[in-house]
Amino acid sequence: MLTPHPEQEQLAQRSTELRKHLRAITQEWFALQHGEKPVLLRMYNDLFGDVERELQRATLDAANIQRRAELFAIRLQRGQSLDADTVKLLHEIVDKEFTVYSKREQPRQEYKADELNAANRQPSVQVETDAHRDEIGKLYKSIVKKLHPDIHGETDEYMAFWQAIQVAYQQRDVQRLRSIHAVLGIEEAILTQATAISESLDDLRRSVYQLEMRVDYERRKLSRLKNDEPFTLRENLNNPAWCKQHRDGIEQQIRKQRRLKDVANEQLNLMLGATWEEVYEKNASIRETFDFNDNFLENTYFSGRM
Repeated sequence: MLTPHPEQEQLAQRSTELRKHLRAITQEWFALQHGEKPVLLRMYNDLFGDVERELQRATLDAANIQRRAELFAIRLQRGQSLDADTVKLLHEIVDKEFTVYSKREQPRQEYKADELNAANRQPSVQVETDAHRDEIGKLYKSIVKKLHPDIHGETDEYMAFWQAIQVAYQQRDVQRLRSIHAVLGIEEAILTQATAISESLDDLRRSVYQLEMRVDYERRKLSRLKNDEPFTLRENLNNPAWCKQHRDGIEQQIRKQRRLKDVANEQLNLMLGATWEEVYEKNASIRETFDFNDNFLENTYFSGRM
């Protein structure tokens, strides 16, 4: 009988430790992402949602009018006239720019809305496309197969996954289904690797290296989550003094954006003899183009800032 190489035993033990660590990291990420994060988002929304949405509206309004004033000012600075056709063309350019922006932001807002809906156990408001519906069906079937009792047994850990998948499927929450599928894919790879490790020293070395790389990746992913909003606000959300200061800061930003809008309107008035609001009210096509979707405005404040 051949005596195993001493390094083989060390590598096998290291592999077992890494698999346990990887499982713990992915399960912690899942609990934070789909357990605590929606609750914190809901808390933030209850405390500051009204002023955050108002700030978003004020910021978009100011940016829109500033952009128009900028284009007209550039035209005048070049010694070019602002005849009716030119004014109409410049307005159309800005309308298109902001329409493109709203379309680009919409998927991110739907995702943030989904997180808030998950906390409130409400169905998503996004329109389900055929592709979306197909993906949800495929993800659900794949996850159910991975969660089969013959593979994992009916443990508390996997019953929690099972309950999460049922809620996600009922709510048509494709983001959560993707996350569950990814976590279970890691679990499946761990189990497969645990039973298929070769006795070859080279194979063991390669296996341990791959596990170390995956653990490092998942650890950094978990660290980014913990060091991002809303987790960085966890303690502050229960601090009345901080909440008042934070709300005052947002309201100050709202006033700033309104002042910027007023300045831009004054510039437009000087250049065109009318404010943007007057142009807006008189032109139905511009109103139709500029009216952003209510869902975009209602859920935009968590898109990249607090």
